[in-house]
Amino acid sequence: MYPARNLWIAWVIAAMLGYKDGEHLSCEELLFVVERIVKCVNVPLSVDMESGYGKSAKEIVENVLRLVRLGVVGINIEDSQVAGERKMLSAHQFQSILKEIKVELAKHDVDVFMNARTDTYLLNLPNKLEETLKRIALYEKAGIDAIFIPCLTSMEDTQMITQAATLPVNVMCMPDLPSFKELRQAGISRISSGNFVQEALMKSFRKILHQTLKDQSYKSIFN
Repeated sequence: MYPARNLWIAWVIAAMLGYKDGEHLSCEELLFVVERIVKCVNVPLSVDMESGYGKSAKEIVENVLRLVRLGVVGINIEDSQVAGERKMLSAHQFQSILKEIKVELAKHDVDVFMNARTDTYLLNLPNKLEETLKRIALYEKAGIDAIFIPCLTSMEDTQMITQAATLPVNVMCMPDLPSFKELRQAGISRISSGNFVQEALMKSFRKILHQTLKDQSYKSIFN
């Protein structure tokens, strides 16, 4: 089942702890915060694992199992890696990783919701639509449960993708993202906020601090 309402975290945790996105946050730090969140919420919790925090599928699986033991029901894993700059893995390479993860999880009798993120639009590949459709077909064969395409905003492309995909399609908050109603009509199943809500809150926080310094008073906080 694809949860209609759940929590999805990683980017915000990294920013909260002063890290950049892209596995600069350690897996141990991620697990610590996830454990605290699990104890404080009563909705399904999915965790953005970025590239999996492991060099092999078996290492990634061990990290998934640690999350499951904490009470996590779903994960997000992406087909790009950050090593100085973000670069795409080949479609077949990532399909192989996904397949191995599914096989290893099955050995442990663990069924976790897997949302595969493809960064074709995030990295603005010149043939992004064609590459996305190719990757979706390959990833679906690997046994994933949903596909996540951050930075997809074109309604025309969105409709072509949802028509081709047999699994739920997830997009991300962007300045020019169509309305929720339009996305629903186009076949989108889920919208992620990324780090943008947190950034908006921090902008408001900075504004309050600047006003406090300007006024030399805390009165603005209570107005």
